[in-house]
Amino acid sequence: MKARTIAEGNISHSDIYLLQKNNKLYEGVGEILKLNDSTTTFANPSKIDYTKSFISSKVICK
Repeated sequence: MKARTIAEGNISHSDIYLLQKNNKLYEGVGEILKLNDSTTTFANPSKIDYTKSFISSKVICK
C-alpha cells in the first residue's frame, strides 16, 4: 500500500501491486474500489493486469 500526501496535508492510501519478471518491475492495473474519502484498493486482486501500465527497468547510474 502506498500513502501519499495531497492538498492541505491530507493523506491518501492506495494499493500498488508490482510484478518482478525478467529483471523488470510491472505495475498492476485493475478495477479500483473506493473504501472511503482517503483509501482505495483493487476490487479483485486476482484480476490485476500487468501488461497495460508502467514497466520499470534497472539502469546503471554513473
